[in-house]
Amino acid sequence: MENKVTYGLKNVHVAPVTSISAETGVLTYGEIFRFPGAMEITLEPKGESGSVNADDIAYHFMNANEGYEGKWKVAHIIEQFATKILGETKDSETGVLTEKGDAEPTPFAMMFEFSGDKNKTRYVLYYCSASRPATGSKTKSGTSVNEPELTFNASPRPLDSVIKRSVTSADKKEVYDNWFKKVYEPAAVGG
Repeated sequence: MENKVTYGLKNVHVAPVTSISAETGVLTYGEIFRFPGAMEITLEPKGESGSVNADDIAYHFMNANEGYEGKWKVAHIIEQFATKILGETKDSETGVLTEKGDAEPTPFAMMFEFSGDKNKTRYVLYYCSASRPATGSKTKSGTSVNEPELTFNASPRPLDSVIKRSVTSADKKEVYDNWFKKVYEPAAVGG
C-alpha cells in the first residue's frame, strides 16, 4: 500500500566517490559512513523547461533535468564529513582541523530515509557535491541551538545520467535492508 503522507528524516549516510573512470564514467565509492543529526533536507529541481513555438502554437516541449540543488540542515558538521568530503585536514598529533583555500571537495553519494503513514522510503543521490557551510553562533537563549546548513548539488552521474533512486519498506526486503551497506546498483540495466 502506498503512503498518503511522508515525514521525518533519518539514517543519513554518505559514501565518498573515490574514482571516476575516464573511459566509462563509472563511479567507485569508498567506505560509507553515517552522518547523525539530520534536521531537514530540501531538494529543489535544477534545470529549465520550455517550449518551441511554431505554427502559432507551442509546437514542442523540452525539459532539462540537471538534478537538484539541495539544502541540508544538521545539528553539527561531523569530522568525517569535514575531512572526507569538504577536504579539511586533521593534524594527527594535535587534533587541529585545518581548512585551506586550495582544498578540493570530494563528490559523494548520499543516502537517507523518510517515514510515511504506511511505509518508510529510502533514497540515494548518486553524485553530489557540497559547498562549505557558513559558520556562526550566538549567545545562548533558552533551548535554541545552532543549525548549520550545507548546500549541495545532486547532479546526473557521468555513466548514465541517473540522479536518484528510492525503495520503500514494502518493496524487496533484501534491497531495503541492505540500502545503507553499499551504494545501490540494480542487477539489471535500466532498473
